[in-house]
Amino acid sequence: MNFKKIKKSHQLLILGVVFVLLFVGLVIYFWPRNDSQKDSTNKNVLKISLLNDITGIDVGDKSHTQIANGDRLFYAIHQTLLISDENSNLHPQLATNWKHDATNKKVIDFNLRDDVFFHNGKKFGAEDVKFSFERAKQKGHDEYENIEKIEVLDNYKLRITLKSLPVYFWEPLSRLRILSKETLQEVQNQGEEALQKALRVGAGPYKLVNWVPQEKIELELNEVYYDKEVIKDSCKKIVFEIIKDIDTALLKLKEGSLDAIFDYHVNKLENTKQEKGIKIVANEACKCSYLFLNCTKLDLEKRQLVARTINIPKIIQDLNLEVKELKSYVPEGSHGHNPSLSYVYQENNFQDVKNKISGLSDKRLFLGFSQKESPEVMKKIVEQLTSAGFEVATESPEFTGFLKMIQKSKYDMAFFSDMHEMPYGHKSMFDIVVPGGQDSDYTHIQGDSELENLLKEVQTEENKEKYDNKVQRLQQIFHEKTYLIPFYQQKIYFLTNEKVSQLTCDKFNRTNLTQARKN
Repeated sequence: MNFKKIKKSHQLLILGVVFVLLFVGLVIYFWPRNDSQKDSTNKNVLKISLLNDITGIDVGDKSHTQIANGDRLFYAIHQTLLISDENSNLHPQLATNWKHDATNKKVIDFNLRDDVFFHNGKKFGAEDVKFSFERAKQKGHDEYENIEKIEVLDNYKLRITLKSLPVYFWEPLSRLRILSKETLQEVQNQGEEALQKALRVGAGPYKLVNWVPQEKIELELNEVYYDKEVIKDSCKKIVFEIIKDIDTALLKLKEGSLDAIFDYHVNKLENTKQEKGIKIVANEACKCSYLFLNCTKLDLEKRQLVARTINIPKIIQDLNLEVKELKSYVPEGSHGHNPSLSYVYQENNFQDVKNKISGLSDKRLFLGFSQKESPEVMKKIVEQLTSAGFEVATESPEFTGFLKMIQKSKYDMAFFSDMHEMPYGHKSMFDIVVPGGQDSDYTHIQGDSELENLLKEVQTEENKEKYDNKVQRLQQIFHEKTYLIPFYQQKIYFLTNEKVSQLTCDKFNRTNLTQARKN
């Protein structure tokens, strides 16, 4: 046996294996990775999934601002005069300070910052504030109806005169984002595409650089933002992916191509707690779920039978939902909450309810259910209604289309959650249950003059005790007429991987993306 040849062959074999391993390693190392893979390892890029897309980017359009994801986006790319926190404390933003006129409290003077630039480099000033408020009013945004007039005193001083001083009057002033007057006027005759680009321009800590509807939204850090201390450690880029299936989003989070998920379903929390490497962020919130009943399709008797059929505590218990029972429209802790109301389901009267349902000439119900809600809750509602004798059909379309179908009176009932935007209870009512409202008639109430008058009165009520009494009475009307059925109040849940920290929101869904960190 030739040992020298064998030894040489072994050496060649080893060298060959080493060469192959080195070659494969170099190929893997230099092989171009897709953007998702690059972003997952880049601490300056934060990728977050949204269940639903925004409806638009116009801060003067109520249909764009009252959607939760739209509000999150605007919070990042735009600025306001001042900020009202979840406890109604006021903090300066574009305004440095303000004061009421000594003889007329409806007149408020604001001093503005002189070091603010919009994303396109144009200087911010008082004319931009006046322009933004007046534009929103012209577009019919009812939050700003209380503004009588706005006067520019100089480049950085502004006077706002209000029609009245309702108990919540600071809230609307703290919510309108400021646009660049010059930028909008430059494109007024250049068509829709130019207008949409101009509407992206804000003065906030992030710039909107790309929006592909139903696919993604991309933000980049505004390096010339006036408050350098706030953004010094912020992520350079934030990508929102629109992923309508929550299970798909969870898989992407587990594999590392996502960093976070917004608005995770409450019914899936128990199983998710077992997942390694995933953190559940539970944000206290005024997110309230309701079943809205269409008054043009269901008479009072049928609405009351629906309410007497649904055992909400049992649904919560059966699904092990981490929620709080909600028995009035306004949640506990908000101004105007009515603690005297209760669920109407009573087990000992259930047979009587079944007997009355059996006597109905039409037992059919068409239930619309938001895709953003737990499908298991829908199944439980249908199960209970069916067991009582109703015949229930369901539909669960994409959220924006779903809201339009509610407004067009397609459904007998509609289940979805509303994110209360301020601690004053009338605001959400006015967004959703205004009889005959163009964008807010979800119950299709007909001829309820007391309700209509109270909704008008509460918007100008200056006395806190009277305000609370009127909002409580409104909820009593909802209860007596069974216009809607409050279900539960839930937290807002985010999921993140272990690299992400400080990604939270307050109880009114305001999410400060500059605070988020990725290690």
